[in-house]
Amino acid sequence: MDARGQKILEKRYGTLTVEPTRLRDTLVTYGCGRVAMESTGIYRQPIWRVLESDFSLKLANPYFLKQLPGRRSDVKDAHRIAQCLQKELIRGSFVPDRDLQPVRLLTRQCRRLTENRVRLEQQMDSQLQRCNIRFSNYVSGQGL
Repeated sequence: MDARGQKILEKRYGTLTVEPTRLRDTLVTYGCGRVAMESTGIYRQPIWRVLESDFSLKLANPYFLKQLPGRRSDVKDAHRIAQCLQKELIRGSFVPDRDLQPVRLLTRQCRRLTENRVRLEQQMDSQLQRCNIRFSNYVSGQGL
């Protein structure tokens, strides 16, 4: 969209490596300075990485976008996000710096592994108790 809110270009891009690069090149060609996208979990991350060096990016909360009236489609959502960005209605979600993202992923993976270990220990204890073997009476969870 241009500064007056008029549509300049409407085009679909894929998610393979070449497509986000084409998207970036097209946005640079049209002089785009700001980009907003809906937060869609891990699906937005490759596109974000391609665009973050050249544009001011905002990550829109999907909950906010779903509250807006009207029928939904990808094209209408893109148009609506662009309008909201122009009117400064999008408060960007938190996205850590590029240096902190691997640390964040690592801490989340550690938490998941710990939760899985605890779940498996509980399942093992439950199976043993069904066989009338009660280790939990004699050993605390801290020692396992």
